[in-house]
Amino acid sequence: MAENSNAKQVRGDRLIANVLDATIAELSRLGSDSISVENIAERAGVNKTTIYRRWATPEKLVRDALLRIANEGIVVPNTGSLRSDVSKLIDMFRIVVASPHTHALIRMHLSGAMHGDLAALALSIHRQKDEQMKTVFVRAVARGELPPDTDVDLLYDTLVGTFFNLTFFRPERASVARIEQAVDLILDGAKNTARRLKHNAIPSRRRSNRTARPKSAQKARTSR
Repeated sequence: MAENSNAKQVRGDRLIANVLDATIAELSRLGSDSISVENIAERAGVNKTTIYRRWATPEKLVRDALLRIANEGIVVPNTGSLRSDVSKLIDMFRIVVASPHTHALIRMHLSGAMHGDLAALALSIHRQKDEQMKTVFVRAVARGELPPDTDVDLLYDTLVGTFFNLTFFRPERASVARIEQAVDLILDGAKNTARRLKHNAIPSRRRSNRTARPKSAQKARTSR
């Protein structure tokens, strides 16, 4: 591809932001194995040589693009109510799935083309975002809205897995009402699990007490 002779003379932070955003968009569109510096330059409105002066290799460019994703802040809902927080979390998920940044990370994970440091960085970013959003459930446990022994990781994975399954593989079923029903089902299950475990533990203790009585009675008869 020929140099972009009409490219604007963009410099400094704006240049970096334009190039990294263009890189993320290309990662979202093609994945890391098919990324092209020429396409990134055209999308960013700069010359290819401008990119190479700052990023010597495509790998270094991709790394900085991933770090840009990592540095994006996430405002975790904290309304004081689990149900309200989860509703806002679902709204956030809807925005996230439409973002090129999310598509870029998903493509990197699914393509299997990334290895070494870049693959580890992409995975760590994904996990960092997850840990931030799990605080919704950690707070709910602290407030007593969820049982103390709630498996926060499993609860979060169930919620996210359901949302992404409906959104990507069952879009005809991914209405707001349907997703809200799924949220209620998941949260009710999380709250009731501890109750079932507690209920099942009571007969067990009673059985052990009944078993213990004959032994004590037998000792009493023997002493006589």
